[in-house]
Amino acid sequence: MFTKLDLRAGYNNVCIKEGDKWKGAFITPQGLFEPTVMFFGITNSPATFQAMIDGIFADLLLEGWVVIYIDEILIYFTDHMEHWQHTQLVLQRLKESDLFLKPKKCFFGQIGMAEDKVSAVLNWPKIDSIKALQQFLGFANFYPRFIPGYSKITRPLFDLLTKGIKWSWTDNHDNAISQLKESCKT
Repeated sequence: MFTKLDLRAGYNNVCIKEGDKWKGAFITPQGLFEPTVMFFGITNSPATFQAMIDGIFADLLLEGWVVIYIDEILIYFTDHMEHWQHTQLVLQRLKESDLFLKPKKCFFGQIGMAEDKVSAVLNWPKIDSIKALQQFLGFANFYPRFIPGYSKITRPLFDLLTKGIKWSWTDNHDNAISQLKESCKT
């Protein structure tokens, strides 16, 4: 059983330290503005936000029944009652941390991959850069439990991301993407 939660306002939940606000300052005809919260577009925003979330949920992440990638939280457990207890625990932790959810993007007690996610994988545009590959793998990496042999299938794709490896997309990579897409259908 799965519950998927989506955080509202993502990076904007991270306050910028007083001495660092000048780093994101900008000038307009109305004057100088310094941000009070982290915004999109900063190179370290994803890592900083992930570190904050990992810190809030460190003990729960170690237990192995919750996965968090940036602003998406996936709770999974086979026992129905324990699943709901875990979900309540995560919701309580979010409340204590003043983090809020986007209700329309949350799904409680589902079994299997969400149809919109399957559709997104199936309709993913051709991958033509490292960044596009990272985006695809970041998206698909949420569902390895549903894809038998996920690690083996994605190995050639992850190999392309190895530092020092020249970008060279081959039929082998196309086959891996096709295999992932096919696995999502079943």
